[in-house]
Amino acid sequence: MIDFSHARERMILSHLSRRGIRDPNVLEAMRIVPREAFVDPGFEEFAYEDSALSIGHGQTISQPFIVALMTERAELQPGDTVLEIGTGSGYAAAILSRIAAHVYTVERHAGLAEAAESRFTKLGFDNISVRVGDGTTGWPEAGPFDAILVAAGGPDVPQALKEQLDLGGHLVIPIGPRDEQRLMKITRVNATTFEEQDLGGVKFVPLPHGTFRSKAGWITSNQEEQAMHKASEHLQAWLRDAHAMEEQAITMLTSQSRRLENYPELKARIDRHLQETRDQAAMLKRCLERLHGGTSAVKDISGKIVAIGQGLSGLFVSDEVVKGSLASYTFEHMEIASYKILIAAADYAGDEETKRVCETILQQEVEMAEWLDQHAAEITRTFLERDQRGVTAKH
Repeated sequence: MIDFSHARERMILSHLSRRGIRDPNVLEAMRIVPREAFVDPGFEEFAYEDSALSIGHGQTISQPFIVALMTERAELQPGDTVLEIGTGSGYAAAILSRIAAHVYTVERHAGLAEAAESRFTKLGFDNISVRVGDGTTGWPEAGPFDAILVAAGGPDVPQALKEQLDLGGHLVIPIGPRDEQRLMKITRVNATTFEEQDLGGVKFVPLPHGTFRSKAGWITSNQEEQAMHKASEHLQAWLRDAHAMEEQAITMLTSQSRRLENYPELKARIDRHLQETRDQAAMLKRCLERLHGGTSAVKDISGKIVAIGQGLSGLFVSDEVVKGSLASYTFEHMEIASYKILIAAADYAGDEETKRVCETILQQEVEMAEWLDQHAAEITRTFLERDQRGVTAKH
């Protein structure tokens, strides 16, 4: 049974306080609101990881740090009236509602809006109003607002949102093309003057409103959503391939280790990497589960690489340690290439957690390949010396 209260405290310490979130109102709100209530059933265990989680409709629940950062930079005060664009799961609106007097939140997808309202009701958060509609037009009749937070990116700040910002109010919004978004803080100084502050690079899903300007020109919001959905599908498919690859690697490394009793240094390094590979397979499985994917198709996908795996592992049938090391070295470089592709795909899809996992695995694969490279001559000499004496690797 997961202790969610403990998980929330760990999140606050590890992901928020240590990364510079200081506002006591924000930290307390993050402590009060149960994020596990805002993720899809079956994904509660991932609720307090600092990563975005899919919630359907091509949308995500933002990572806790981003929610806390945007809330803190909006400089909310008790009694404020706040507008949020992009309700999503409702988590960010719930956080805002624990500080502000009232939160108005707009969501384009009716299904998400209804689910969020249901969560608010169950939790007794009665100072949140939800509307289904175009977020770029704001909620004029409820303004002006002391703060406006936008949980989706676009090429520029919608004029309607600026007009609904009260004097001295703050608007926090991601601006720019998806691969170059900046989180901006816009402060209304007077009726016509606004100050801007760049808070750093971020990645958000697109804010739907008519058309957006991209590097390739003007594209519709539906096209943008479809493109990102397709990118996510590719990422999940490639993650399943990587998981299958690691399962094959476990079989290969296990077979190789059993034949290296008289090569203690090589066996120790193979055994160490075997454990790393088991951990890698587990991490990839968690990524797939978090993305609503899964490894149910691994048997089919593994067929794509089983011929390679069998070809390489077949080299271990003989007692030729040099061929085994060559096979391992070759397989490591195939894995290195695969994880570089996955990192680029995760970055494009805005999946920071998967990107982090793949970067960790890539580093381990690079270290193993470098070790094999550095010890290739030594392993070869040892094999040749033992072969002259008629001594095998195992006996």
